[in-house]
Amino acid sequence: MKSEIIVDASLARKAVPAALTESGRASCARRVLVLDDEIDVARTIAAQVSALGHEARAVTDHEAFCRELSAFRPEILIIDTCMPGHDALDVVRDLKATSETQIIVTSGFGRRMIETVVHSARHYGHDVLGALPKPIRRKALDGLLKQALVRAAPQPPRTAPDGAPPAPPAPTAAELGDALQRKEFLAYFQPKRCLKTNSICGFEALVRWSHPRHGVLSPAAFLPQILEHGLEADLTFQMLDQACDFLAKLPHPGLRVAINCSLATVQLPEFRKRLDAAVLRHRLIPGRLIIEVTESGNAELPQHAIETLVRLRMAGYELSIDDFGTGVSSLMRLVRVPFAELKIDRSFVDGLSKSDEAQDIVASLVTLGRTLDMYVSVEGIEDAATLDRITALGCDVAQGYFIGRPMPADAAARMYLEASGA
Repeated sequence: MKSEIIVDASLARKAVPAALTESGRASCARRVLVLDDEIDVARTIAAQVSALGHEARAVTDHEAFCRELSAFRPEILIIDTCMPGHDALDVVRDLKATSETQIIVTSGFGRRMIETVVHSARHYGHDVLGALPKPIRRKALDGLLKQALVRAAPQPPRTAPDGAPPAPPAPTAAELGDALQRKEFLAYFQPKRCLKTNSICGFEALVRWSHPRHGVLSPAAFLPQILEHGLEADLTFQMLDQACDFLAKLPHPGLRVAINCSLATVQLPEFRKRLDAAVLRHRLIPGRLIIEVTESGNAELPQHAIETLVRLRMAGYELSIDDFGTGVSSLMRLVRVPFAELKIDRSFVDGLSKSDEAQDIVASLVTLGRTLDMYVSVEGIEDAATLDRITALGCDVAQGYFIGRPMPADAAARMYLEASGA
């Protein structure tokens, strides 16, 4: 069947509101290309776009779509999810991600299908304005097109300021060993907020390197090399000591600190001895420490690892299953290990306020946590809208830059004392 291209410039001229001047049209009207294999649907969408004051073209197959990308140079693409031959997944994969082109996804196959394509488009770096189920409502379309005007201005590239030092080279095993010996790795503490009391209920200890030449470095600058050179356990023990020292200076029974421990480190024969010794030396109770065990890994935990975790829990230490949902053995581990906390990975939180599917998943995880007598913690909270959503969904604890950034121990202690009125 011959492809059809519909150019609705005349519709656009008729439908532009009278208040929109020629200069206003030039600055506000967008070039919109519609891709839908059903001719009547393509015509309808293009007509709606034109009636809202934009220049619209529509195509019904992939070959015509590619031609119009070059000839029409659209600023916004409206793409149907299901196309014979080349569907929306092919389009978002093959299309170059540019700051000038924004995408709206449409479908008649329901919300989950649309959100899957939206997620794929964002994975490939596209600016996705949103999704529209069919039949498309003019008000919803208008809202997304107006949103495009706000987001269309190109952002200046992020460059280092003049004179900024270059990124440090990857550290060697000898440099890392010396840094551990000199205790240059510091625990920074990120606050966690209880959503029921709206108070700071704990912190997570996150590692930073106080480098003598390069300043404070984030884990991305050294953690891969720590793992590569087998220094993870040494670093974990230093973080453990600093976390205990921090807790000892804030003798509030309900305040807890979480430290990240890999399963490999937890299974070391000396781990339990070092853990107990640190707690005893600082006169703490085990329940003030949360051992965050990363969830990803092999499909099944070996029996001796399960027994190690169970014994930690028996001794009173809190256990958290970190990055929940990113590995392949989540449910089995929840059944076999008595975790106290289920920590939802930030990948489920990004875009939560705009994604019904993400909200459904978080709500299901909250229900799962309640069923297993666990409290539910959420990381990656970056704005008030997301905080409001997770609160409404019944989560217990929130963590993220909107709550507070990681900070040195002294600053974290001051922050907690001021917030608690002590």
